[in-house]
Amino acid sequence: MKGASAVVRRLCGLLFGLPWYLSAAANCDFQTGAFIDKLNEPSSLKELRIEIPKSGKFNKNFARIITSPGRIITPEQKKKFRARIYVQYDFGECQYEGTVRQSGDWKDHVKMALKPLRSVDVSLREGNVFGAVKFKLLIPETRGNLNEILGSLLLRRLGFIAPETFHLLAEVNGSRSLMLFQENAAKELLERNGRREGPLFEGDESLIWKYQDFNQLELEDVSLARVTNSRWFERGSNSQAITLESLSRLQGAYLRFATGYQPWNRVTIFPNGPHDRLTASYSLILEAMNGHHGLFPHNRRFYFNAFEDRLEPIYYDGDLNLTKPFKRYRKNKADHPYPDYSLSLIKSIRQKIQGPKFIERLRREFSERILDPVIGEEFFEASLKNLLLNFERLRQNIQENPRRKFEPVLSFDEHYSKFIENHHSHQLSQFVLYDVKRGESGFEALVEETLTGTKVRKNITSEEMRILISKNLFNKHRAVFLPEKFEVDLLSGVKDFSLPESISFKSLKGSNGIRILVDESVRVIEIFQKYPTDWVLFSDLVLEDWTIKFYGIATGPELQDQLFNEHGMTGCLNFYRTKFSGVGLEVAGGQCEDSVNVVNSTGTLESVRVKDGYSDAVDIDFSEIEFSTIEVETAGNDCLDVSGGIYLLGDAQFVGCADKAISVGERSNLVFRRARISTSKIGVAIKDFSTVEGRDWLVNDTEICVDVSQKKQEFGGAYASVPSENCSGTFQVDKHSILQ
Repeated sequence: MKGASAVVRRLCGLLFGLPWYLSAAANCDFQTGAFIDKLNEPSSLKELRIEIPKSGKFNKNFARIITSPGRIITPEQKKKFRARIYVQYDFGECQYEGTVRQSGDWKDHVKMALKPLRSVDVSLREGNVFGAVKFKLLIPETRGNLNEILGSLLLRRLGFIAPETFHLLAEVNGSRSLMLFQENAAKELLERNGRREGPLFEGDESLIWKYQDFNQLELEDVSLARVTNSRWFERGSNSQAITLESLSRLQGAYLRFATGYQPWNRVTIFPNGPHDRLTASYSLILEAMNGHHGLFPHNRRFYFNAFEDRLEPIYYDGDLNLTKPFKRYRKNKADHPYPDYSLSLIKSIRQKIQGPKFIERLRREFSERILDPVIGEEFFEASLKNLLLNFERLRQNIQENPRRKFEPVLSFDEHYSKFIENHHSHQLSQFVLYDVKRGESGFEALVEETLTGTKVRKNITSEEMRILISKNLFNKHRAVFLPEKFEVDLLSGVKDFSLPESISFKSLKGSNGIRILVDESVRVIEIFQKYPTDWVLFSDLVLEDWTIKFYGIATGPELQDQLFNEHGMTGCLNFYRTKFSGVGLEVAGGQCEDSVNVVNSTGTLESVRVKDGYSDAVDIDFSEIEFSTIEVETAGNDCLDVSGGIYLLGDAQFVGCADKAISVGERSNLVFRRARISTSKIGVAIKDFSTVEGRDWLVNDTEICVDVSQKKQEFGGAYASVPSENCSGTFQVDKHSILQ
């Protein structure tokens, strides 16, 4: 293999026991399935080179930016250019087609040294770089260099969504320099951070920098939010309901900020209400890192987590300074004290950061993302010391100032009236769409023009709604989506159930048709459906030595148009952030996409038995689960589908799987000790940077024994080590992958 050293060959042999294949993949001169671990280590990426075929126009674009008046890079100056992207690793090179464009709002993103240097946004039409399909190459000083790398890593280790960021040598059209690689807020970012794909939002900056003849930031008091992944909205009625309901909540928070309600430091907003500790913790951490820039609403990014029914912050562009003493942000020199509970949050955050294991992992991962380890170590020590001092300074600041409860929030109508007044003060014409409901062929809404007050009820197609929520346009006129709430309340049709005190961190909710019986004497929980799509969700708890029996009813005629319902659940029986120990599951019937769905969970499932799965019998994401025994009899799709985690099967038996008996994807590792498979289309499918190892298996009446391949752009090939005997079907492996 081109570029592969003897050390790398030996390492791969030790890890996988695999033979050395010399054939090239489509866009790489090596098989990605041979370097799964290496391709997920930033230090393996040596250099990235971008060539622009129309380099003359690209250079003219740079000249126009650098010579134009003012400090802002306008949207018109961010033209896309076709590009070839070459990615150099220790063990070979990949070549991709894509596009690049100027990145950044300010002119610090362009500079003239010996050659033109600029920050760029890169979008790949094929392949990926470190799992990212869209990413930025940033002049390090525009993001605080080492501050951005360590800050984003620290936030991710604390459980927040933050982009992968690291040093990279990059050459853009002949100009070579050290750059910051940073992935975009997209599906791949969510997957890397252990979240399912869902709605993504950001502060709408189209009114902030240069809109018509208004000054910079002049329209901040009429600027709200927008959707950034509007194609997800198009996928079906449930995507639409989740997107519009969560956007209406977020718009409410932006509306309160725009009309003068700023509860903490006149910067941050609280989309989940004033007592949401997730938002409060995020704000405190960014303040301790001097990241007020990232708290301004127009700089914010959010993800709606359907499991938690709340908006999560996504870190972006905090302009961090980790070695600078904490300085409280003030506006108009006014003091805005923090609520009482912020003190306990600071204590909890400090305890996590001071943990020896936390520090060592953070140190190691930081060193893997920088190119100068000596300077990096000095910066790491200074930053960690100052960060802990900043939390102490922040704590003292809170204690020394009178603390208060949040000011009463005005009604939606009162905030809305002030919002309209703001438009009048600017003489800004905009359509506001509120009282939004579903219609016969899309939606209908009351549309008000801000200056005249004219109100008309309009029918809106799904495509018009997509453009409205993502581009703030309606019938080619500036517009904003602003209902008090969308007609689908995600909390409606959901009820909470009580759990025994012997179950820690109790949280159980489900649809109204669910009935639950608990017998503590034998530690059995029985769950009964009234309708075939009824569901239940266990979350944030510890289950030890319990058996859960789910009785689904026969499937009915009603079918969902998406894999998940309007509450984001794919399973009839769902588990989220659950720790299992010696738990048994017995499930039969139901008409959900998954009979059992497990997300972000760990532990041991002693016994799992599923019968008559409507689609997937067992689906698990972003988890580490060991099955002592698992048995599935009849599934409309896959019997076991796992992704994004580590899985061990003890004794596995799968019968009557309409598609795959075992499906392993999206950077997963699975080992099976004993597997018996019969009457399935595919025995084991291994995809997308995943590995499977097993020896004791018997496969009968199955068309394809094993399929090893790359399916999705953001991943690469896969690796499988399974016996060639005891299965009479075919073995399939694509050119990216390896079958041993």
